[in-house]
This record gives sequence, structure tokens and C-alpha cells, in this order.
Amino acid sequence: MSARLELDHVEAGYRGRAVLREVSLALSPGEVVGLVGPNGAGKSTLLRVASGALAPRAGAVRLEGASMAAMSRRDVARRLAWLPQAQSTDLAFRAREVVAMGRLPHLGPYAPAGAHDRAAVDAAIAATGIEPLAERSFPTLSEGEKQRVLLARCLAQEPGVLLLDEPTAALDVRHAWSLMRVVRERASAGIAVLAAIHDLALAARTCDRVIVIAAGRVARDGRPEDALDAAVIAETFGMRARVQREEAGIAITILGPSG
Repeated sequence: MSARLELDHVEAGYRGRAVLREVSLALSPGEVVGLVGPNGAGKSTLLRVASGALAPRAGAVRLEGASMAAMSRRDVARRLAWLPQAQSTDLAFRAREVVAMGRLPHLGPYAPAGAHDRAAVDAAIAATGIEPLAERSFPTLSEGEKQRVLLARCLAQEPGVLLLDEPTAALDVRHAWSLMRVVRERASAGIAVLAAIHDLALAARTCDRVIVIAAGRVARDGRPEDALDAAVIAETFGMRARVQREEAGIAITILGPSG
């Protein structure tokens, strides 16, 4: 099965400072991949490169087999949706209108939304469970509610690739698991997902694959039980952990600093 998104020996950084070094990865349709690593390891930079927001200094990014560098931003947005950490959350619109912004890459200049566009917005609102919020003013929502609306906007794009940068950071435990359930359901329809997740236990239980990034390089890439063993957690995060294999996957309990 061909990859929806590929990074091939990518190097990237800012103002002369290297952040990513020789990073290669591929996302397949239907796959949820967790991106984990300590603060400053390069997770957000990797997602910016993968989204096309930051051009790599070396290497290549391919989206559905085509060079992303040769694609327009509109063409990229028709195929890929990105939910970054930092973005404007004071949009003076109703929540439904924010979700509908996800259809803009598919509309021509001044073209009105059609039946398919409205159906895509309704489906995204239903999938994320934000029907009670749909007519509320976006700025009046809690941070967690805003995050769910912004995820719905991404889903309304009907992308082939979904990139998420710490999507559960503003959510309580129940809503974090609920959001990842929504992401998994969409992946089952063929979307490839790459999500930076700070909660190792959540990543281990909800992702098909985990990529561990440390000092701008891929340290591990494999199934959660292979990528997140106690030795890796100690070496990468400086934390002692108990990793137990269970029928549903692995359970990770952080015990304290390893030093």
C-alpha cells in the first residue's frame, strides 16, 4: 500500500539552528502514528515540515506520491489537514462557521457551499460530538471545547492526511480518550494520522505505531510495545517506568525520575 505522506532524509531548523536531522518516515492509509519525545526534541518542527508550513533545508516531503514543494497551498490543503498547537482561538464566529472553514480549500473564489460541503460539516460536527456547541460563539467556549471544534474543522476538509500537534493537551482524561477514538474512527476510513502526544500511556493504547524523536532524530519507530519499552523511556525522557503487556496492548506507569 503506497504511503500518503513521506519524509525522506529531512533536515530542518530556524535561523541557522538545526532542529531535525536525517528524519525519514512514511504514513500509510488507515494508520494512526503517535509522535512522542521530550520538549525541544523537534516534534512540532517535524509536523510543520510535514504540513508544508516549513520548507526543509534538505531532503524531500511527498504527499500522495507528489513533491509537496511543487504543490500550491490550496492543493496541499485539499489533501492534508493540520491542527497546530498555537493558533487564533478568538475567531468571532459561531462554532459551526469555524467548522465550515474546513471546506474553503475545496471551494472556488466566492463559490457558495454546496450540498456535499454542508454534509461534510454536519458529519464532522457529529463525529466530534459538538452538536450542543454548534450555534455558540467560538470565543465563549472553553479551551477544550475549542480544540474539539478545531478538530471538526480539520475533519470537514476530508483530508487524506491528518496532522495533530498535542491535540489532547487542553482536554481532560475522558475527552482526550474520546478525541483519539474519533481520530481512530476516521483512520479506519483510510486517513493517515500523525499526532504528537505528550501522554505516553495514551499514545501506547491508541496508536498503531509510535515514533520516538530525540534531539531531532528518530530514535525508535515501531509498534507501541516495541518503541516504548522501559529502557527507551528512561533514556529518552529520564523517567523510570513500568511497562506491562496486556491483551489490549501495553500499560505504561511512570514511576519517577530515573536519575
